[in-house]
Amino acid sequence: MNCELVLLAAGQAKRFGSDKRFAELPNGKALWRTSMQIYVDAGLSGHLVVGENESSKFHKLPEGIQVHECTQAVDGMSRSLAFGLKQVKADFALVALADMPFLRVATVLRLLDAANKRGGVRAIQASYMNKPGHPKVLSRYLFRDLCSLKGDQGGIAVLKKLPGNQLKSLELNDPGILSDVDVPSDLFLATN
Repeated sequence: MNCELVLLAAGQAKRFGSDKRFAELPNGKALWRTSMQIYVDAGLSGHLVVGENESSKFHKLPEGIQVHECTQAVDGMSRSLAFGLKQVKADFALVALADMPFLRVATVLRLLDAANKRGGVRAIQASYMNKPGHPKVLSRYLFRDLCSLKGDQGGIAVLKKLPGNQLKSLELNDPGILSDVDVPSDLFLATN
């Protein structure tokens, strides 16, 4: 499939109290690295989006992953998303968050498989117990609208406007699609 990863890691982590991206999980690895490895293990290459003057903090990246500094990251998640999508050369982007280390590789593979069979679908979102989560596979068709978002808006504003046949919700048995790390105690939520 013609798809690239966009891993968003430029957030301010205000609720965490420190830079959560480098907080250590029970596996001994940094939060951002554990999250990224899920997508690398699923066979994706692509882009890690970080804030201005931060690329030197993110070293020893796996082959096929490039780090990009978003100078407008302080203006909200929409700017990081837009910046990340502008790096994508493929027809699809799998957009993920660097603070979600608990989802399974099999989940990513199922999303990619569903995207291969899309039949007119412009976006596929992971769902657990009928609750939408992350990551999402987005068609280049949506990039322009996604890049016009402002502030801390995520892509959901654009996805809600899609006709029902263009947005697929893929029900998965993976609570990790809903589990992000906001506070230090969240680092120990691992279920897999």
